[in-house]
Amino acid sequence: MLISIDRLTRFKHPDISYPRVFRDIIRKASSHLSDKFIDELPPDVLRKHVKKVWSASYKQFFEDSEFDDLSHKILTKIPHFSFNINNDYTKELMKTPLYCANLLFNIDDKKLPKNLRIVKYTLLEAKNAHDYSDDLILEVSRNKKLLFPVQKLVIVEGITEDILLPAFADFLGKSLSECGIFIFSAGGKTKIPSLFAQFKDELKIPMIIVFDYDANDLSEALKPHLRQKDKIIVNSKGEFEDLLSLSLIRRTLNSTYYNSVKTTFSELRQLNSRCANLEEFYRTRNLGEFKKALFAKLLSENIKYPTDVSEDIRKLIDDLI
Repeated sequence: MLISIDRLTRFKHPDISYPRVFRDIIRKASSHLSDKFIDELPPDVLRKHVKKVWSASYKQFFEDSEFDDLSHKILTKIPHFSFNINNDYTKELMKTPLYCANLLFNIDDKKLPKNLRIVKYTLLEAKNAHDYSDDLILEVSRNKKLLFPVQKLVIVEGITEDILLPAFADFLGKSLSECGIFIFSAGGKTKIPSLFAQFKDELKIPMIIVFDYDANDLSEALKPHLRQKDKIIVNSKGEFEDLLSLSLIRRTLNSTYYNSVKTTFSELRQLNSRCANLEEFYRTRNLGEFKKALFAKLLSENIKYPTDVSEDIRKLIDDLI
């Protein structure tokens, strides 16, 4: 049950999440039914069966709560902050009362993903079972730095930005989660245009696209298609890694490989790009393959001083917020 409501409140369009979750609920109760059969059920019939299964399962473990109706309202409201929901089939499924108040109240906060903590904390902040407002959800999200409901999507090229932008922002006291900013790694610059085309019709919220300098042509081609609330940021210095502080890179390398190697600032300045320098460093020191994701994680753990956050990084974070 926890997995089901977790999937319903992640940053994924309800047109995808609700049919999938409802299919799983039915399959667990009637394993002989095929996905095709379930997908072809009229929404009112599917709702009826899911409600029956959910209610029976819930009552095995939890007593009814005065907050059950409110838990359902909050659960279904979270996606409405971020997504345009126009599909009548999905709207019908979202009416299904998936009560979860006592389920959330009986689970330790640390075991709950952030997208479910927002439901739990809003219930705890509600003065009574009829107290509900969008402002209350947003206030709880900001105060608890929960990210959900997502209020802005930032699309980046790779995993380095995904890992380091939130880490740098936290160090600067400008939590991206507190601002409801979701970082989405496209897995390469060429994938960004198709992602944007998909998201621009689905999302209510603004999108910011961050390109490396070598994607300037893609950026120019995409600009005419932006909605008024969207924007593109192009890194004029090269790749994201080229914005990183040399002192942070050097200290991270030396603290990670202190038993075998040391590096100097001059070594890290030999080639035209930070990535090229790091690849050369790993190769010549027999440290194996330079892996961006792993190195970004190491960098995030070594951010300690104001000089670790370059002025370019500071400006980028301000532009995102």
